[in-house]
Amino acid sequence: PELARIVPLRGRDANVLLAQAAALEELSNHPFARALKRAAQQARLSLPPVADAVIAAAAGVEGTVGGKRLRIGKPDYALGLVTREPQPVAARLLRRLEQEKLRAASVVVLADHSGPLALFAFGEVYRAGAAEFVQRVQEAGVQIVLVSGDRREPVERVARELGVATRGVYAQQTPESKRQLVAALQAQGSRVAMLGDGLNDAPVIAQADVSIALAEGAALAQARADFIALTGRLADVALLFAAARKTMRVVRGNLGWAFAYNVVVIPLAALGHLTPALAAVGMAASSAAVLANALRARTIEMPPQA
Repeated sequence: PELARIVPLRGRDANVLLAQAAALEELSNHPFARALKRAAQQARLSLPPVADAVIAAAAGVEGTVGGKRLRIGKPDYALGLVTREPQPVAARLLRRLEQEKLRAASVVVLADHSGPLALFAFGEVYRAGAAEFVQRVQEAGVQIVLVSGDRREPVERVARELGVATRGVYAQQTPESKRQLVAALQAQGSRVAMLGDGLNDAPVIAQADVSIALAEGAALAQARADFIALTGRLADVALLFAAARKTMRVVRGNLGWAFAYNVVVIPLAALGHLTPALAAVGMAASSAAVLANALRARTIEMPPQA
C-alpha cells in the first residue's frame, strides 16, 4: 500500500498527525506502517519520541506521544481508546468515511481518548505481475483464496482487480482465524499452500501444508516458511509451483518405469529366459533411463522478468 490521503479531524495539522502516526509505527513492519513511514520520510518530517509503545497483533499500535496516549490501526481498535461511549463516535466515523468516499479504501485511524484525530487512506500498488500470477496459478488448477485482516470493501475490490473469485475472499481476519480457515480446508481434504509476508501471517504459515514467504517480509514469517522467494517477485512463486509439478511428474514417471521393468524382467530372469549378463545390462540401462528422466526436472521454464 501507498498513502493516498490524509483526512485531518478536529482541526489538526496533517503533517503533525503524519509525524505522530509514523512515530507510533516505528515498531511495526506491517505494510501500512511501512507506507506511513515512507510518506513521513518523503515529507522530511522529524518524528516525535514515543514512550510505552505496545503492538496489538492484527490491530495496531498504542503509545504515548507528547504526553498523550494515542492509538493507530484498525478503526475498532483505535476507537477502543475512547473513554466516552464509543458507539456514537464509531457511527460518526462511518459517516465521515462515507462523506470522504473512503468506504472502499483501506483506512487506518489515529485516535486519542476523545476520538479519532485523522484518517489515513491507502491505495494499493500491486506487485509486478500480480494479476498474471493469479491467472497462471488458477489455470494450473489451484484455487486462489485471498485472506486479509482489512475491511471487506477494499479486500473485495482487490480480489476483483486481480481476478480472484468473490467466494474465495475472507476479510477482517485475525491471525488465529486465518489459521482456523486453513485447518478447515485441510479437514475437507485440501492441500494448502500459503503465501504471506506479514508478522500476522506466521500462525497460518505454520499451519499450511506448504508455506512461502517473500524476501522483504517479516522475519517471523520467513522463519516459519518452507520457501522464501529471495527476489520478492511473484513470478518466482509461480516458478516454484511449476517446478514442484514437473518434479512430481518426473518422480511418478521414474516409479512407473522402474516398476514396469522389474515386473517384466525379474520373472524372465527367474525362469531362465535372461542370462545374468543381460539382466545386469538391462538393470544398468534402466538406471540410466531413470537418471536421464530425473535430469529433466533441472530445466523449468522461467517466467518472464517483471
